[in-house]
Amino acid sequence: MFSIETKPAEDMEATNTARLLPGPGQANARSVGAVTPPSGARILSDSGEALSLTVAPSLDALEADWQALQERAPVSPYQTFDLTESWVRHAAEAVGFEARIGILRNAAGEAVMILPFGLVRRLGTTVGVYLGGSHFNVNVPLVDPRLGLGLDAVARIFDAYCAMTGADVLHLCNQPVAWRETAHPFLCMPHQEAPDDLSLILIKDGDFAKHIATALTRKMRSELRRKAAKFEEAGARTIRADTPQDVERFLDAFIEQKSKRLAAHGLDDPFTAPGIKAFFQQAALKGLGGLDGVEMHALEVANGHLLAVRAGVRHQDQYSFMVQSFDTEDPLAKYSPSECLIADVLAESCQQGFTAFDFGVGSNRFKKVWSNGVAELFNLAHAVSTKGRLYAGLMQLTGAAARYIKRNPRLFSAVQEARALSARFRGRTD
Repeated sequence: MFSIETKPAEDMEATNTARLLPGPGQANARSVGAVTPPSGARILSDSGEALSLTVAPSLDALEADWQALQERAPVSPYQTFDLTESWVRHAAEAVGFEARIGILRNAAGEAVMILPFGLVRRLGTTVGVYLGGSHFNVNVPLVDPRLGLGLDAVARIFDAYCAMTGADVLHLCNQPVAWRETAHPFLCMPHQEAPDDLSLILIKDGDFAKHIATALTRKMRSELRRKAAKFEEAGARTIRADTPQDVERFLDAFIEQKSKRLAAHGLDDPFTAPGIKAFFQQAALKGLGGLDGVEMHALEVANGHLLAVRAGVRHQDQYSFMVQSFDTEDPLAKYSPSECLIADVLAESCQQGFTAFDFGVGSNRFKKVWSNGVAELFNLAHAVSTKGRLYAGLMQLTGAAARYIKRNPRLFSAVQEARALSARFRGRTD
């Protein structure tokens, strides 16, 4: 159905001519390794505007377009260029991703949508997913606010993307129903609730003291002051990574602490794969000295030991807490070092002009204590082949099961206890 002209990889992003798209579901799927994207596909928006879709295998030639679009689009910090580029450069290959970024341009050649997607092979199926994998908590495409897209146009874009990359199905997860008061552009497509929601902290006018006084109960504020006093007695203080040496030290402490905690709970560790440390390191180095990108903080005790570590990614007035860890074996761990670190980071960030914060997906006690809002998340699976439809059906079933378990406190607690018990048993038999 397409007029395809093979070009060198470095020229794949250039727009050329292609025939009109096939209808939904008519795209041909190929394996990841066999992908040879065509040079471009013409698409009509629902309003009749002529758009052109191309696919790029890297971010090398996209920086200017990406940076310009992220400043006017309601994008999450996770989909900013620097963070995505760092992840693709260092982590993508290690976790089995191949970058295949879709770029939609208008008749003037201006980028009006960027699909930060890649391909993975799962269950014998080529699956299109958001770049960032489990390391990114929020997924939003970059879309110019002036671009109006409905179900038909989005379906045509999805079908074209799958045809151009060989994907059997797009499986797009952890997408907020709305972001920065703007509906997610893919919400018009058939979808299902995600197993988790995203906890938010919205601080009006960046007044942290007022937020604490109104969002936390008197008992919670008293408990927080008591815990903070314990850390002060131990000579602990919150510090920010301001040098490359700080970044290295903070990351080493985080990876060690996180690995121990995940192992104790019988959970897979997504931070020990090759390239993951390099990803966080490059992203944090890019963020040094600025108000954009990754920022790291730690709670340091008098002897120089890092008791807790937090990393967040920033964009405009939004601060997204990415990861956190603490030393569970330290006697001070019983005073909730991560929670005290949150308070200090929030206070400092408010002074810098940040007013909106979000935690990672999922819920636990400290998120419920601190958050004053929730972003509902949704998943969707758009299949274009028989294998893709089988995969989509399976993902819908597993997603519904995960959602049921996570929203049943007793059942979820039982699953967590079973995982921890299994981890302890494996530890004794290794």
